[in-house]
Amino acid sequence: YFLAAGAIKGGEITVHNQNHFMQAVIDAAPTPIFFKDAEGRYLGCNIAFEEYIGLTREQLIGKSVFELFDKDLAKVYYEADKALFDRKGTQIYEAKVKYADDTMHDVILHKAYFNAEDESVEGIVGTILDITERKKAEEALEQLALTDSLTGLDNRYSLMKRLDHALVRQKRENFK
Repeated sequence: YFLAAGAIKGGEITVHNQNHFMQAVIDAAPTPIFFKDAEGRYLGCNIAFEEYIGLTREQLIGKSVFELFDKDLAKVYYEADKALFDRKGTQIYEAKVKYADDTMHDVILHKAYFNAEDESVEGIVGTILDITERKKAEEALEQLALTDSLTGLDNRYSLMKRLDHALVRQKRENFK
């Protein structure tokens, strides 16, 4: 029902219209989505990924992570992609990444291996979920749990925990 009548010929959706429809669907998603071929070159992405990376789809397509990111980050992405291709499953991991605006963010990457029906195309599809605010909230809660809110000093729980660690360390040193 969603597709216009012109998109259907002889009861089938044309390849061009199907591709256009799928791109519109992923562009509507607010989370960055990307897909790569078996050599790790970008095949496409959505608008949210363009904003994340600071490049247009046209600038991105055909490039590898080594052409787009600094060496250290590119190596992390490359190794993760290689492991996913070796297992041909799914992968979820956290990373710290720099957005196009030079701000650092904590993210969760969800990636999955895909293989086309005719097996002519294989690759990886992935999404990036920004968890920066969640990480900040976790740190704030941990700070509240371990310190006195008025003085900022360790609370009783934190003090007892440090004391236990010091006693264990002292016992180990006495046995050496």
